[in-house]
Amino acid sequence: MKKNPETEVKIHAWQVLPDPHNMGERNGWFRDSSRFASGLHIDSRQKTYRPDCRSVGFCWYYATFAFRPTNSHTVLHFDGCDKKAKVWVNGQHVGGHETGLIPFRLDISCAVQTGENELIVRVESPGLFGGILGHVLVMSIADETHLYE
Repeated sequence: MKKNPETEVKIHAWQVLPDPHNMGERNGWFRDSSRFASGLHIDSRQKTYRPDCRSVGFCWYYATFAFRPTNSHTVLHFDGCDKKAKVWVNGQHVGGHETGLIPFRLDISCAVQTGENELIVRVESPGLFGGILGHVLVMSIADETHLYE
């Protein structure tokens, strides 16, 4: 699929919080972005950006992105998450994925808004790599036929 720079945002900057006791979801971390201010800042463009989530089992990732939807569907694309991911946009659960190193997409049209948006990802990482792997993109697409390409 051809990418248009006006309808695609790459997310590089993340704040990461470990959740060694798996209490974040129960305590509503996906609703309270202020807690991420104390998190570890990582940049996915650097080779050493990934914290070792394997040692704690669960990590939470927080990012913001400015976006202007230009088509009927907005998609969030992950190159991969090891191993299980749950995803919230602007406090709304938009889906998840459980197969680790395989790219996946989620339709976030129902949650994304024009302007500033918040993205929170909870990753369970018992595997070899741990955390979010590779790129994360927000894309505006014309129709459903390209949602999961």
